[in-house]
Amino acid sequence: MTGQSKNKGIINYFTRPNRRAQAVTELAIFGSLLIMGFAVLMSYAQTLKEQQIAEMSAFRKAESKAYNANGYVSYQVMKDKRFVSPGADFGDKQRSTISGSGSVFWANVNDDGGKQYSYIKLNEDEIPLQGWFWFIPAPIIIGGNGDQAEDGFQWKKFSKPVQVYDIGYVSQSDAFFPGFVPTYKSEFIKKETEDEIITTRSATSKEAIWRFLRMRKADEHGNYTYLGEVPYVQTLYTDILTDQEKYSLVPLGIIGSTQGRTWTTTHE
Repeated sequence: MTGQSKNKGIINYFTRPNRRAQAVTELAIFGSLLIMGFAVLMSYAQTLKEQQIAEMSAFRKAESKAYNANGYVSYQVMKDKRFVSPGADFGDKQRSTISGSGSVFWANVNDDGGKQYSYIKLNEDEIPLQGWFWFIPAPIIIGGNGDQAEDGFQWKKFSKPVQVYDIGYVSQSDAFFPGFVPTYKSEFIKKETEDEIITTRSATSKEAIWRFLRMRKADEHGNYTYLGEVPYVQTLYTDILTDQEKYSLVPLGIIGSTQGRTWTTTHE
């Protein structure tokens, strides 16, 4: 009996699945899937929040300007946000463009409120869509009927708002100036003394966004004339007052963005 019991124990050992190893394997598989799902949910929540902020900001700006001008105001907001990504390196955030728009017509009893104004806000810069613009030749600007743009490289003034019907981007690696080519630098420093270990990790990012505002104007019959492209570049900087990452044509802060942390481990 003792021999038979021993043989059964050996057979059971080799034939039964190792429940502990199976549990570890399941935890590794489903745990990673759970983390990925949580990361996707966080990314969606960040984008949705910023989208709502952009929509409300555009409406409030349009309402305020329509009240001051006593007329019709169309306002568009485009904001570039750098979101934390679980798959990226330390401090290397992923940029996403959030947009929102709003329009308000305001007229009091003493005025018909017939004035019209349009604005577009790119990150920290507000651009009125009436006034002077500097156009460059557009290599490919195709309208609904395949119309080509007018000659560029010239200043033009418009008393009525023009329309930004499309926005072109330039690849970061094709930026016109070497200083605007994006860079990412990460450092990991560990310093050990007799009493403790001081660890510092930091990351610095530099980036510029090149845009081309493709514009057109409409006549009284609703026919469009394609005007050309207005170049616009914005540089990533850190606001010295709020310590927030922002983009602007004229950076009012430290160029680039630096993320870092330092922690100390004492010897036992």
